[in-house]
Amino acid sequence: MLMLLGLAVLDPEGYAADRNALRYEKTGKIDAWYLRALSADATPALTRLPDPVRRCTLSWIAQDLKEPDPWYAWNLGRQQAREALKKLPAGAIGNQSDCRAADAYDLPKKRR
Repeated sequence: MLMLLGLAVLDPEGYAADRNALRYEKTGKIDAWYLRALSADATPALTRLPDPVRRCTLSWIAQDLKEPDPWYAWNLGRQQAREALKKLPAGAIGNQSDCRAADAYDLPKKRR
């Protein structure tokens, strides 16, 4: 139980997204396809990325968050992700075509 609480506090996916965003700022390299497959916990870090990488990385997460969660499945990370997405301007979240534009920054090209 302690381990699960520790992981919830550490937020490993948010940390991974934040580190990848920092690396992108320094090197211009990022694995957008990996970031795109992360959970909603990564959203706040991904909203800081520039186009087209941001549009690509948020596309799957935003799609997953379109429908509200039932009361019994409420999750703080998903709620924070929805709030972060609401703060973005119109058109800040993309689709598959944006990922083709982000390919210049990617390493792997397949969804796991």
